[in-house]
Amino acid sequence: MEAYLVEPMVSDPICRLDCDIPVDGVACFIFTTAKRAAHGPHQPVFVSGYATGAPVTQRLPRHWPLDDIMDVGMEMGRRLWERAGVGPADVDLPEVYDGFSPFVYLWMESLSLCPIGEAHRLVLDGGIDSDRAGALPVLSGGGSLGSGRMHGVPQMLECYLQLAGRAGERQRSNVSVGVACHSSPHYGGAVVYSSEAF
Repeated sequence: MEAYLVEPMVSDPICRLDCDIPVDGVACFIFTTAKRAAHGPHQPVFVSGYATGAPVTQRLPRHWPLDDIMDVGMEMGRRLWERAGVGPADVDLPEVYDGFSPFVYLWMESLSLCPIGEAHRLVLDGGIDSDRAGALPVLSGGGSLGSGRMHGVPQMLECYLQLAGRAGERQRSNVSVGVACHSSPHYGGAVVYSSEAF
């Protein structure tokens, strides 16, 4: 905490450690039918649903009021759960996008993983701690702040690895539904993954 608090501010209240780092990277995800995946070398992971957000109000690119972000995010979250056939209470593995630390709060609330305006309390109370019993294992794979700027790829990869039982030392028990997000709720999207086909 002491080291974090002495970091230089980029734009108050965001300091240098609240921003992901640029990296060069590539990822490839192979999609196939459920029938074909059942005969592969690893336990299959299924895409249960997805949704994207797009602002309805035109604004200057970097000047989005919080109300716009949350309104679009909440609508995107509603569509996501409707399409996925599961709800926020079913999520074992929330891999929200954290290119900037505040996005964690915005995603948690947009996806209804906590009430609007309560994400900060959930975080302060240790409710997103990957190592704490009863807490949501948010960003169990390190996210973008831990892995670098790949715009949601670390989140998707962690969902796959956990649900396929291939996460090694990070492997969590009893995970069957994960959600991975990219960008911010008003311009990004989310995908629900499951260990069983619905």
